[in-house]
Amino acid sequence: MAAILRRGPTEWTRLLLWDTATDELEAGSWFHGRVYEECCSISPDGMLFSYLAAKHQGNRGEDECNSWTAISRPPWLTAIAFWPHHGTQGISTEFVNNSTLMISHPHWENLIPKNELPDGFVVISKFTGKHAPEQSLPKPAKSAAQFYNDHGIDQQNQRFNYTDGKLHRDGVLIADLGTMKPEPEQSPNWARSWTNVR
Repeated sequence: MAAILRRGPTEWTRLLLWDTATDELEAGSWFHGRVYEECCSISPDGMLFSYLAAKHQGNRGEDECNSWTAISRPPWLTAIAFWPHHGTQGISTEFVNNSTLMISHPHWENLIPKNELPDGFVVISKFTGKHAPEQSLPKPAKSAAQFYNDHGIDQQNQRFNYTDGKLHRDGVLIADLGTMKPEPEQSPNWARSWTNVR
């Protein structure tokens, strides 16, 4: 499984789940804001997605956060675990395995989840910044997939191309993401909790 973040039109992002074995795409959430693709991670089994998002519009009070880290069930961005932040600098997420998430954060002393995590799920704080203490950390899960600007290799070592909003494999069009327009919809019940059956 692979997660695709389709950006655009301006200030909109959509999450899609791509089954690279069958080339089936499942479209999910539209989000009016920024999802930082370099700070996202998908669990090895494709069941969970972690991300850093922000909304920078409008005036916000001093106590109101404009960015957050969350865990969702792709292809939806509905948060089943949520960590509010002030700003985005130095924050990222990486799955170590299907039940362990590592969050890098410069203000690690304030990294408190707003939701209860299920038994067996572990979140590791990776301390960053000038005064961060030394840590012994596990290595994140490494995907066999690779992506280089407009082309890449998936987990099955098969090549694909992405140009002008179109996803191709061997000259065959998989999806035209450029034709998508924001049509926000409510996430299904299964995407709103850790345990609901899909």
